[in-house]
Amino acid sequence: MAPNSSSKKQKSNEDQDMISNLPDVIIGRILSFLLTKEAVSTCVLSKRWVNLWTFITKLHFCDRKLYYHTKISRTRFLNSVYRVLLHLDTSSIQSFTLSLSKDYDSYHVNQWISAILYRGVKELYIDSNKTLDIPLHSLWKSQSLEKLVLNTSVCATRLNMNGCAIRVPPFVCLSSLTVLKLSGITFTCHPSNENLSLNFPVLREYEAENCIWLKLKGVTFEVPLLEVLLIHDTRSLKPDESHTIIKFCAPCLTKFSYNGYVSPIADTVLLDMDLSTARVASANIYPQEFLQESEENSAFFAFELLKQFNNNVECLKFERSKVLALVQDDLPAFGMLTRLELGNVTGEILMIFLRNTPFLETLILQELLQFDEELSNPENVPPCFISNLEVFKFGKLTGVDHELRFAKFVMEHAQVLKRASFSRYWDLRRSIFEKVKKKILSFKRSVSSAFIEFSPL
Repeated sequence: MAPNSSSKKQKSNEDQDMISNLPDVIIGRILSFLLTKEAVSTCVLSKRWVNLWTFITKLHFCDRKLYYHTKISRTRFLNSVYRVLLHLDTSSIQSFTLSLSKDYDSYHVNQWISAILYRGVKELYIDSNKTLDIPLHSLWKSQSLEKLVLNTSVCATRLNMNGCAIRVPPFVCLSSLTVLKLSGITFTCHPSNENLSLNFPVLREYEAENCIWLKLKGVTFEVPLLEVLLIHDTRSLKPDESHTIIKFCAPCLTKFSYNGYVSPIADTVLLDMDLSTARVASANIYPQEFLQESEENSAFFAFELLKQFNNNVECLKFERSKVLALVQDDLPAFGMLTRLELGNVTGEILMIFLRNTPFLETLILQELLQFDEELSNPENVPPCFISNLEVFKFGKLTGVDHELRFAKFVMEHAQVLKRASFSRYWDLRRSIFEKVKKKILSFKRSVSSAFIEFSPL
């Protein structure tokens, strides 16, 4: 009898629904890992599960079926969102994600955002490739919002800049926001306001792609704890469509990246930094030329960006360095720079950078356009070659004379060099690359123990 009784008890335990016995709040958190539609569908499991989905803390609405790439009818989608928000039983929402592929009346979107802001949402994600208009002032008054991601692809492709318009009051303060990511957004303000002040006291990361500050002269970001600042701007606009001075007060900035046009067509970026405390680990600048006749403006814009980091950046990457030709004599010194990566650079600009970086330890060249023979004279040896340069990397090597001339210049005069590596251009023939290798290996070395390596064929 004992074995039979034990067997029945074991079978009873196996049949028992352990999850259903968990508290409602715990089940709600488990269901939050599902898409909202899937979480709601659990209401058909049993009477116990009819209302458990109302305890979810993460909401994700998408107006297309992710697995079948088919769209859901507009009416059905609207009703489903309203139904969930109406019956939700949780006092606070961790995150709210809205992915839209159709045009919706902005009234509905604003109603949804108001509802989740009222419940103290911490993370808000809106992704749309259709026109939206979000005039909500409550969005800019939220004290619970920690992460805000607004993305629309329309502004990146349309010249009329009407992908997603967001009206902003003249002063904004989001006391809990730590991450702000914006893409394709047009910001507007009341016509009487030409300047905008955004106060984000705990913001750590800001990323903006192809955003427009319409009819504003100045936008100031008060971001005392900002660490990461990424700006990507490749819009094809007319000069009178956007020209806003964007100022960042960011004394704790550690990483900066700018990829975009360097002309008055793009918004002008100014960084107001406390140089006594800021220590920027890396700054990446990818200037893109827009018009030939704007070379002077492009050079000035790029120069102004570089000037922000003259004494407080450790690693600098600057693509299309030839844009600096018109201001090369005024390039600032970089007293803290230890790593420099240059792309598309001329010999004159390269030597100015080297003379202005006395503590440089690593030099990376992606492409050297020219290096005249007079530049390789011994009197032109920069200070960093004498005491600091340890690593030299040369990319896109084609084996032309000026490339070999600079390689020889480095090998002969870099007195503490430990490693030099050379990567061939993708279409360089094997036979030519072998000859280039022999020439480089034949160069006299200031440090005989320096390791020379070549990328594999």
